[in-house]
Amino acid sequence: MSEFLEAMAFRHACKQFDTEKQIPSEHFESILEVARTSPSSFGMEPWRLIVVRKPNLRKALKSACWNQNQITDCSELVILTTDNDT
Repeated sequence: MSEFLEAMAFRHACKQFDTEKQIPSEHFESILEVARTSPSSFGMEPWRLIVVRKPNLRKALKSACWNQNQITDCSELVILTTDNDT
């Protein structure tokens, strides 16, 4: 777990992904679980995580993301939404 916390403390915006590499599924599921169970200050956890794996959906989303290649090249694409009414 300390390796994960150390990685989270490292602030770096990845501009290019190696499309030959994938996040191991067990690691990705653990990362999602940490995000899903992270508490909010109100205890309501008003966020939802959407994992987009279909290449055609990623391609359609790319233009809404300033045509960044990361949208189609990343191993996993996660969209974070929140409920502003809570």
